[in-house]
Amino acid sequence: MVTCALVILAILAALLVVLSIYPGEFSWVSTRANRWLYDRGAATYEDKWQRHDYGAYAAIIADAAQSLEHEERPLQVLDLACGTGRATLFAAQYLPPTTRFTAVDYSRGMLEVFQSSVARSSRLDASDITWVECELAAWLDQCEQSFDLVLFMEAAEFVPGFSQLPAKIHSVCAPGAQLVMTRPAGLWGWMFPGRHQTRRALAACLGSAGFAQVRFVPWRSRYELLTAHR
Repeated sequence: MVTCALVILAILAALLVVLSIYPGEFSWVSTRANRWLYDRGAATYEDKWQRHDYGAYAAIIADAAQSLEHEERPLQVLDLACGTGRATLFAAQYLPPTTRFTAVDYSRGMLEVFQSSVARSSRLDASDITWVECELAAWLDQCEQSFDLVLFMEAAEFVPGFSQLPAKIHSVCAPGAQLVMTRPAGLWGWMFPGRHQTRRALAACLGSAGFAQVRFVPWRSRYELLTAHR
């Protein structure tokens, strides 16, 4: 009886731990369930997970701005799985004011928070951004536009069948385009069953899709940054 009670208590304790962590971070739930969780957690998402230094990311974006800037047309930036827009909002500080953004996410709640942040921003105007509510693979399959810079931050590990996605991303990259994304680092990577990728495996996956010059950059304990070029 005592053993049974201890087992029940252990299960309840484990459940409390899981519930204390933002549930969208668990990629084994279905896409529909994950979308529902993100919609419900959008209002507090920034407070829970976004308290970290973006210095290394900012440096990458600043370098990209110098190498990608075109005199004849605005830069086109694609933010995949944009969430509440943190990647775009930071990037906008280092990119030319004429830059145009396309932000794609399947969570309406996250997009609404993103739109509210832009409304308060002095750097970005709503007319600079096209928001798209759609699953990534489906949107990439139908996209006819090309982009100079693709942002894919803290999201790849959530995408079912990720190995098929780099080729789709490559197809919407303009010649010379850059990809900036993240890879779960350390033990955090093992929180995503079946989707943990070593640097070598991820670089090989991107290389097979047509990307080159894959480079990993230290960032923070849970994630490292990755850059690649078409």
